[in-house]
Amino acid sequence: QVMQLVRYDIPAGLVLPEHTHPGTQQAYIESGVLTYHVVTGGTLTVTRADGTTEQLGPGQSTELHAGDTVVETANVVHYGENLGTEPVIILAADLLDPDEPASVLYTPEASPVAPPAG
Repeated sequence: QVMQLVRYDIPAGLVLPEHTHPGTQQAYIESGVLTYHVVTGGTLTVTRADGTTEQLGPGQSTELHAGDTVVETANVVHYGENLGTEPVIILAADLLDPDEPASVLYTPEASPVAPPAG
């Protein structure tokens, strides 16, 4: 596996598309407030700046503030949005197989974590 370090700058008003990660990503909020949503596929751990932790599961949302971290595991569908007026800066570390992308757009019809039809 390889580790990839990335800085994401999310402008005010931007909604990220629903996506998954084929590996593990640890995302640290450097500044701003990210409204974060888990759609389906499992539960993620959020560690707050004060060291407390919480679990975030399908259908749940939270605000991530400076100093908060979320560990995103493979195949959990999620997205974030910047509802504020300042950019959100995220520092992320991805652990991936060498040929994998950092993220994959979620399309229910092509996803192994899609909800059952009908």
